[in-house]
Amino acid sequence: MCMLIVLFFDQYVLYRKNRMIQHAIYAVLFLMGLLLFRPFLIFLCLAGVFTGLLLERKKGLAGALSVIIFFSIFVALYSEFNFYYNKILKGGDIAYVLETKESMVKGGVVFTYMVNILAQLIGPLPTLSPDISATISFFSAGLLFRVLLGFFFWMGVFYCFKNRVNILYSLIFYALIEMSALVSIIEGLELRKSLSHFFVFYIVAFWFLDKYDLKSLVRQKYRIRWLFNIYAVVAFFIVIAWNWRVRVPI
Repeated sequence: MCMLIVLFFDQYVLYRKNRMIQHAIYAVLFLMGLLLFRPFLIFLCLAGVFTGLLLERKKGLAGALSVIIFFSIFVALYSEFNFYYNKILKGGDIAYVLETKESMVKGGVVFTYMVNILAQLIGPLPTLSPDISATISFFSAGLLFRVLLGFFFWMGVFYCFKNRVNILYSLIFYALIEMSALVSIIEGLELRKSLSHFFVFYIVAFWFLDKYDLKSLVRQKYRIRWLFNIYAVVAFFIVIAWNWRVRVPI
């Protein structure tokens, strides 16, 4: 599934560069392959592409407002789809979702949403102790690495929009729309559902690190270093608090 999404965006970018029809055909075929896994990801991929194209063509305040409107529509539609999917096919609604997440997050609705937002911004957060969950702790090393890279991803997003690196717009919007959609349906902690946009996270983060390493950001280098140090300290305490949650009632 993840490979199909990567191949779709790869062929889409190649089509944007050389306008060869074969790349467009391959992109459509890879996108249709998602029907065998999570069909709604087709909608998210197209939403990312459409939103990226919209921002390219409309600049300034009009472009920003248009993107915000369409972004909100895509996220709302995803939430509605998931609501009726749970209600009709699974016999539950938002209360059912909250109940099924109780083993993952202990706290009220506000706390649950806050943790889900945080998980999508820098996580999912790693569960380090095998006493909490031996299976989940197996992925802790990779997730801890992702938490550290979270700073560079968001710096890359900022740098991309600031310098209008159009080629990355669709990828970034695809990831942001899926992140927001997962938060809206309280699925931000689901590693399985977050995997489909992980590749965007790594592409943007390492693209920014490449700019940093090649000294393309000489003026901001000292500031970036200090901001990362602050981020690393805050992330450290967040991870500790997350792993301590089962021992301290909320």
